[in-house]
Amino acid sequence: MFYFVLLYFKAYRNINFSSTEIVLITALVLVLRTIVLVFFYFKKNPTGLSNTILSNIEIKSLFSLSLINYISNTVQFLTYKMDFWFVNYYDGSKTLGIYSLAVNLAQLFWMLPNSVGAVLFPNTASLDHE
Repeated sequence: MFYFVLLYFKAYRNINFSSTEIVLITALVLVLRTIVLVFFYFKKNPTGLSNTILSNIEIKSLFSLSLINYISNTVQFLTYKMDFWFVNYYDGSKTLGIYSLAVNLAQLFWMLPNSVGAVLFPNTASLDHE
């Protein structure tokens, strides 16, 4: 829903957001959503986390692993999108459009081998090596 609002402002209000602004707005929306969810959780469970199945040590471990996962997903996202930013910066939006279509076509060609590999891997892994 959030991205549709950004697209609305970009398309109908002629407001252009830079990449930095989009990242900051996305982070702000995620933080606000987390605060709202935590608020309603504690409103529904006034005793807090004490009556949950997880202990405090397990909860700390869960949050630390989640933070590592979040950071790695953010780095992976930036890595996948960095080429788009470079093409747009050095060659402009026309070249970026062509490049984007070429990348989507290449990803389409990867779908069949990846699907076949996902199906064949368990079968070949379970075969007896003679």
